[in-house]
Amino acid sequence: MALNEDNWFSKMEIQITASDTSQTAIAKANIGLYKERSFRCLPLDLKLKYFTQENQQWKISQLIKEKINYKVLNLFSPTAKEYAQAHIIFCRNVFIYFSRASILKVIDVFHENMLDPGYLFLGAAESLINLTNKFELNTVGKAFVYKKTKIAKLDTSINNTVKAYER
Repeated sequence: MALNEDNWFSKMEIQITASDTSQTAIAKANIGLYKERSFRCLPLDLKLKYFTQENQQWKISQLIKEKINYKVLNLFSPTAKEYAQAHIIFCRNVFIYFSRASILKVIDVFHENMLDPGYLFLGAAESLINLTNKFELNTVGKAFVYKKTKIAKLDTSINNTVKAYER
């Protein structure tokens, strides 16, 4: 919706992929029906512009729905690398279910494959602070976003050099 409001769909080709490991969740998302609680942070004018009420739910407009490609995707599968080739990734409320080691694996995939500049949005309860230097915390308006850093690639080469001297 924000992309359409700023006319980005007419300025360039934009591909949006929505993914989940659950086929059921993807099927539900593809229907495009949302309960009222889904809109607690969305201004009423945008809700009325991009959704129509159907009984007790709201259906997303075809204009937005046709821009979204729904995929069953496991972030630990090799195909995750392909989908990480983006400038922006929203990975909201995913890491709260992962161990530290699993988060770091996904962060590695994102960092190695994201396009520059790369921006990673996480859920409000998620943080990469004190976890990795591959993404740096920034703010965009009132939102927090992690920007892909170039430092991590340097760190990798330093680590390889140190390992070579340890042998």
